Amino acid sequence: MKILVTILCITGMLYPALSQQTTIPITARDCYEAVQTAVKTELSSPELKQVATGKGKVEVIGDISPNVINGKSNLWIYGYRASNGEARAIVVFKSALNQQCLAFAPAEQDTAKVPHFTIASNWINSDSVNKYLLRNSLYQLFRAQYPEGQPELWWCVGADEFGDDGNPFPVESTVWITIFPVDAVTKLICGFALNSNTDTYCASQVTAVEDNTLENTHPSVFPNPAHDFAIVQLPEHVVAMVQTAVLFDVHGEQVKNLTGYVSNAQSGTIAIPVHHIPSGVYSLRLVTPTKVFTIPFVIEH
Repeated sequence: MKILVTILCITGMLYPALSQQTTIPITARDCYEAVQTAVKTELSSPELKQVATGKGKVEVIGDISPNVINGKSNLWIYGYRASNGEARAIVVFKSALNQQCLAFAPAEQDTAKVPHFTIASNWINSDSVNKYLLRNSLYQLFRAQYPEGQPELWWCVGADEFGDDGNPFPVESTVWITIFPVDAVTKLICGFALNSNTDTYCASQVTAVEDNTLENTHPSVFPNPAHDFAIVQLPEHVVAMVQTAVLFDVHGEQVKNLTGYVSNAQSGTIAIPVHHIPSGVYSLRLVTPTKVFTIPFVIEH
């Protein structure tokens, strides 16, 4: 079942702290020069990959990584994927005077495929946006809307990068998206846009659709009875969610911890050797952060 969810736009009315921050506006040129300086002097750490720059674009990709510029400024790099699958980065420069700007640029071409997304245009001024506060506030909204628990996976959907329903971003805007990880399986999706005429940055609500793969997954062991190996086939991203895998006997007693076999699974196939386990009725318990799979099967020699 598809459940459409809107992550509400955060406004100063809902979260006054966002609009009460003191900031000093800086120009796009200030931002560009600051980022260029940072690229030349600070972004040589192994986790960041720098490629050629030019035409006012800083082409850097990496994880969130604080860097000090001349001892008085911070730079954060946000790695992400554009809707066409390109690897991209958001550069957030924040000086000692609480100035800040965002720059972005395509990084190396990447084969990863990311669905398109739809964004409705509800703007807030980026001068009042603190990225960590934004993330936490979105998370609180998310939890308030779903007090019984969060869906495991969320993907953006939509026809194009500029929105729909008669309320799109202007064509001259460049739209990008970032996904904030909350934990191993929960993601917060937040859309932003840069208007090339006004250099206005804004956060927007994003329409997302729940991925029900986990709920619709009903794993089984084959062959059953198992003789030498017990095989479990799961979607790869579901395998990645499994935290522990334990074999229990018919009395509910733990026989063996099998988590290591899950870690070594190839293409979603978990292969568990059972030739050394006595014949009998067993159950394999796979534990994810939000769901436990109990899979009964027989071992026979």
